[in-house]
Amino acid sequence: MREEAELATTQAREAVVLLEQARTLLAKDNARQLAIKHLDESITQAARRATMLEDWYRRTYTTVADVSTR
Repeated sequence: MREEAELATTQAREAVVLLEQARTLLAKDNARQLAIKHLDESITQAARRATMLEDWYRRTYTTVADVSTR
């Protein structure tokens, strides 16, 4: 279960990176400004979800021992 959660957090963050790359490509073509607006909204939402997932993962799988060794 922990490995699946870790994979999900990694994939969520990778999705944000891919969406940002798509935005960069679309920004080169000014005719697609509407698409960029929707893409920006998708990036914001994906980043929020990735952050929530990462926070949940830390709260679920970080132990007191993990924190004390940092």
